[in-house]
Amino acid sequence: MSNSEFYMQEAAISTEESIHLSSTSILHICLLYLAEKLPVERVALEAGGLENANRLEPEPNPNLNVDTFIRDHRLSKGFTEISDTAYNLRPEAIESIFTLYRVSGREDLLDAAWDMFQAMQSATQTKNGNAAIGDVTDEGSEMTLKDSMDSMWMSQTLKYFSLMFSPPNLISLDEFVFNAGAHPLKRPNE
Repeated sequence: MSNSEFYMQEAAISTEESIHLSSTSILHICLLYLAEKLPVERVALEAGGLENANRLEPEPNPNLNVDTFIRDHRLSKGFTEISDTAYNLRPEAIESIFTLYRVSGREDLLDAAWDMFQAMQSATQTKNGNAAIGDVTDEGSEMTLKDSMDSMWMSQTLKYFSLMFSPPNLISLDEFVFNAGAHPLKRPNE
């Protein structure tokens, strides 16, 4: 199985399934574009709220108003909880889009990546770099920025953005794999 085939198999997502992410803050700010495109099952919420979401047979809660719950918890379409509302300039969202683009060749992902980059720049850019966001669900006119810029912003996040818009034969996924630090490692010849 080629690397591309492996990633394609891993990236296959059934939009009929409910999506639950434990660390959603990075996706909250970066994947709103994609979240609007995915249908959402609200079974966990309709079945009794977040405390029952992982039960095999959730008990119905006829008094739960799902729309009110979503509004009160400032949840975006497709999410059942946001366990950490900060965004620390992490790379996972663009890494996923990059991998999906490289294995599928879908041109619309280039637009999604550019939209993500512009949104990230707009929200995080400062005079001297980029800063983490304290709470991405804050509905105020300005995001509260932290006085920090983790090294992964330059070493990983910007690397994936750069590769996203590079020719596909530059660090081909058939010849290289990426480790957890976004370093490309040449696959051994078979």
